[in-house]
Amino acid sequence: MFAGFWPTAPADDPIATRFNTVPKYVASHTLTDPDWAGTTVLTNVGTEVREIRERYDETHVIGSGGLLQTLLTEDLVDRLNLWLYPVTFGRGKRIFRDGTVPSAFAVAQPPRAFPKGAIWLVYQRAGDVVLGVDIEAARKET
Repeated sequence: MFAGFWPTAPADDPIATRFNTVPKYVASHTLTDPDWAGTTVLTNVGTEVREIRERYDETHVIGSGGLLQTLLTEDLVDRLNLWLYPVTFGRGKRIFRDGTVPSAFAVAQPPRAFPKGAIWLVYQRAGDVVLGVDIEAARKET
């Protein structure tokens, strides 16, 4: 969808300029030869995303629940920007599926609400999940 629009967007559009000049990576089961300049198709997401994270200060995943599931399973998510919309369709894709590595996230910024009811939630990775109370540690503190 992005590749069908942004390369032909007006040259003075700052979003188009940004999207058309940054490196882009696509995880796909079918695409092998992308038309959009600066686009690389990933064939081994776990390995290649680790290399991308080492190369760049910041990376973003836009619009792919399937890729997000893979990144969560591979323990490659540092920050979640979740958009909650007040619409239900009955059935849909699960974001956190079996195989997701248990990870703790903390609120990174206050939630932001929009006029039509959407809410933007931002969470930053906060280490490992802590379940229950460590009885021995609690006894040592008293």
